[in-house]
Amino acid sequence: MTVARWPNEGWATIAKIVDSGSVPRYGDQSKRPGVFEYDGDGPSRWDARAGVWLQGYWCYDWYDETIRIGSIDRETKRITLAAPAVYGINQGNPSPRRFRAINVLEELDAPGEFYIDRVARVLYFYPPSPIEQSRVAISTLDEPLLRITDAEGVTIRGITFEASLGNGVDITGGRNNVIERCAVRNVRQLGVVVKGGTAHRVRDCDIYDTGTGGLVLEGGDRKTLTPARHEAINNRIHDFSRHQQTAAYGIAFGGVGNRAANNLIERAPHQAVFIGGNDHVFELNIVRNVVTETDDAGAVYKGRNPSCRGNVIRHNFFVDIGSPMGHGTGAVYFDDGDGGDLVFGNVFLRCGHPGGGSFGTIFSHGGHDIRAENNIFIDCKRPLGSAPCCSRQR
Repeated sequence: MTVARWPNEGWATIAKIVDSGSVPRYGDQSKRPGVFEYDGDGPSRWDARAGVWLQGYWCYDWYDETIRIGSIDRETKRITLAAPAVYGINQGNPSPRRFRAINVLEELDAPGEFYIDRVARVLYFYPPSPIEQSRVAISTLDEPLLRITDAEGVTIRGITFEASLGNGVDITGGRNNVIERCAVRNVRQLGVVVKGGTAHRVRDCDIYDTGTGGLVLEGGDRKTLTPARHEAINNRIHDFSRHQQTAAYGIAFGGVGNRAANNLIERAPHQAVFIGGNDHVFELNIVRNVVTETDDAGAVYKGRNPSCRGNVIRHNFFVDIGSPMGHGTGAVYFDDGDGGDLVFGNVFLRCGHPGGGSFGTIFSHGGHDIRAENNIFIDCKRPLGSAPCCSRQR
């Protein structure tokens, strides 16, 4: 279900930036909130005192943030936020600045929407169909549904994990634990998180309708380059950024020596795979219909740490990646001086938009020692692209 929102589909756009506000990302601690003008009459109906939140791409189309409304001036059609946005309200990318309101009682007008009155402790729900014979659940659990800590040889098979405000499954430490043929869904945070330990496996699982990402594989020692040998095999991971629009990955690698193979990763507004660390292998996967609403992004993203080397992206199928928003999007993105990796034997179909710059399907932003070999590009506007790195830390 969906929290009551405006507009019901898509985004509204800022009519005019009145005051960008302070920019905490660059050290501005003045805490001056941003102010902007809106079009139409929608916001004029809202009672900001009840707690209306705006989710928006306030500066860049690769970073969304949710901030409460401080006040609404209905005469001037101006909204003042309750706190500054991390990058301020600025025109950081070519497309218009987008926002939408969430948890608005006045906008509870579509089947499937709900609204929570936290003061009165009342839930309002507009069901999409008769609910007499339906199972209706609301969770107050702000913890993982299952924790496995420092265990060895545990197998969890054929269980559905759902309805939590935390993660679905957390595995920490230990060795040779397996999550297989499970479904993890309807959780606010991540589906499955593997951190530390050795040789854990997540296989044949469905992970979907999660808030801030699907699956994390993290482990190994970067100082000694000792691999963890965690694996994600034959999983279907989709719709994994329902709560957080950006940097909520279907699969995220960390540490050393982990592998993801034969997975299907699909349907996300932003990036699908994050690679951090060394000697990871991402192979024989299908990645499709991602980076559909964002800019300056790639389906597979790796960046900002030149010591993260030795990773291999091979024999994957990427299809329908990117959105034509102006700056540029791609399928494999090495950002801010990153490199030392191999992209080999992949097939790219309708991947990437060059935008106004030099973006390519495989793109290096100031990177080094990147090898792209034996790849096939079909209906891609620019297969390979590169640009010097920016001078300002993002």
